[in-house]
This record gives sequence, structure tokens and C-alpha cells, in this order.
Amino acid sequence: MLIYQSSLDSGILNCYYQIMGQRVSALLSYAILGNDTFEMAHTHRDKLISLILDSGSWTDQRSPFPTDIDEYIEYLGRAAKYFDFYINLDQDFSEDVFSGVNLANLLKMEKKGLKPVPVIHSLYAGEIEYYLDRDYPIVALGSSYATRLDALKFVFEKFEKKPDVKIHIFGTTNYDNLIEIPAYSVDSSSWGTQGKYGKIAYWNPESEETDKTEYIYVRGYYHLDQPPKHHFVTYWCKRQLEEYLEKTFNFTYHDLLLEKTGYCNIQIVNMHHYVELEKRITAEHRKRGFIS
Repeated sequence: MLIYQSSLDSGILNCYYQIMGQRVSALLSYAILGNDTFEMAHTHRDKLISLILDSGSWTDQRSPFPTDIDEYIEYLGRAAKYFDFYINLDQDFSEDVFSGVNLANLLKMEKKGLKPVPVIHSLYAGEIEYYLDRDYPIVALGSSYATRLDALKFVFEKFEKKPDVKIHIFGTTNYDNLIEIPAYSVDSSSWGTQGKYGKIAYWNPESEETDKTEYIYVRGYYHLDQPPKHHFVTYWCKRQLEEYLEKTFNFTYHDLLLEKTGYCNIQIVNMHHYVELEKRITAEHRKRGFIS
């Protein structure tokens, strides 16, 4: 299974590759494309396993200038070759109907010779059956279902008759759920948001939970109404964490506090956590017979 790390830029990607020597997968959003897009899609493409494009419609749905379907089509006419797949422009996120707006955009893009990935938003209004009948090689599942294991299992059971169809799930890295379903890929910005609030992600072998991920506060701002559960200096497995940082990254606690590079080092630690989480989920999929 692939974990696409969203909101990733070429600077942190290059730092990670220089230190770890490993490639990652990344998701870019059309709604926030900028000068760095060329760096990601061309200059540093060799540092990526896979690169995909989201339409960004979830991001800009409340914007006074939402994504225009014709502009999106025009962009993909030039840039689609740089992405392994790209998502349909969905502008209706209703869960109780099969949106005619989203379908119209899908068909319009296909008429222009593009191959967008459709996104399931409604489980019971015929949308799943429509995509099954048309033999789409990849479909995506909207993030509103990402944390609901019952909904995830319902969708994957529907697609059992088409085992070659790849399913991407938006906005989740929930280990407990993902080991239960044969997802092809997911995406998440957690690597960045955790670092933004001064936390590093650590897979703690001492934890008794199935998902052994723990977030440890290191530095900087956090919401006062959501204080960190773990602090580095008082962390219950501090010695093991320090050994992990030294062995894996050659980092010390001080390296995470440095004025110029500390934040980057925190992001590298978090990126690597999700690279390793990807491997852990894939191993569980293999044990369960989802993949050979």
C-alpha cells in the first residue's frame, strides 16, 4: 500500500532524500499549485515513488474563486504526463445522492481525452455500481468515510467482484482501519500538521495498542485546549526514543531544537514515520492475503 504525503514541498523532500536515501510518494493539490510544482514534478521526480494530483476542490469549496473545470482540463492537457493519476473535479460532496455535477465534470474531462479518477461520495445512490459497470481501473473514496471502518468494508466488499480495481482513500492513515481492508493507497498531511505543532511521530514497540504510533511534543506552538499527551523530556520511553533518533537519523534531542534546522529535522522524522507505516500496513496486507 502507498501513503501519499500531501502538502510536501521540494525542499523537505530533498532534505529527506539526502539524509535517508529513500523515496516517498506525494500528492499535490491543483488548488494550491505554485512555483514549486515544477521542482516536484520534474527536478526532484527521481526522489518520488509516485506523484498524483488532487483537483483541490475540497480545499477551495468555500473560496470565492473555486476551481474552474475548463482551466483544470487545460492544465491537465499540458501536465497530466507528470502524474501517475489525477482526481476528477468534484464540486458536490453530498452523501445522499449521486451528484450530476461531479458526473458531468468526469464525462467532460473524459471527452477531452483525459482519464480522471472518480471519487465515491454516496454509498447507496448507485454511484459505486456506476463505476463498477464502467470498469474504472482506479477509484477514490471521499474523506468523509475515511475513519468509518463499516463504510470502508462496505465499499471494498462491493468491489470484490473486480479485484483488479485499485482504491485510493482520501485523508487517512488510520492503522487500525487500513490493516483491515486491501486499499491500494491513501493520502494524509499528518506528517506536516504534527510537525507544525512541534510533535514527532514515533512507533513505540513498548505500546500495547495495535497502532503503536505516539506523538511526542518537542517545541513550539500548540492549542491550549489540546495540550500534548507526551512531552519529550518526560516521555515514558524517552531512552528508547533517543536511541531510535540516533540510530535512524543520527539526531539528538538538541537537533530538533536548533533554530535553523530543527523544524526541518522534525519534519524528516515525521516523514519517515509514514514511510515505515506504509511498510507496516503492506506487511499486514500480505499476512491477510490481500497481496501476494
